[in-house]
Amino acid sequence: MTETTWQSLANCATTDPDIFLPVKGESAAPAKRICAACDVRQQCLAYALENREQGVWGGTTTSERAGLVNTELAEARKLRDNNWTTKDIAHRFDKSERTIRRWLERSEAA
Repeated sequence: MTETTWQSLANCATTDPDIFLPVKGESAAPAKRICAACDVRQQCLAYALENREQGVWGGTTTSERAGLVNTELAEARKLRDNNWTTKDIAHRFDKSERTIRRWLERSEAA
């Protein structure tokens, strides 16, 4: 499914986009309820993780996704340190090799 296809099928495609960008003090719960019933939630979450999107995507907030990335990054580092190839790590996380290389490069620069 292409990016354009899944986005047109998303529940949020016909919803006020402001609901997915709650300002400080506002609840993300209304946006998360819309996401919970969405058939393309996984594609949306993957897109948000890959592109470092802000707001609610795939039923997660920006801070929740940051936690997911940190957990996956720590595991990717361990695998690399145990002589896993970038290709094998990418397969493990169902990501592209390019994404894994970027993760590891960013973590080294930080």
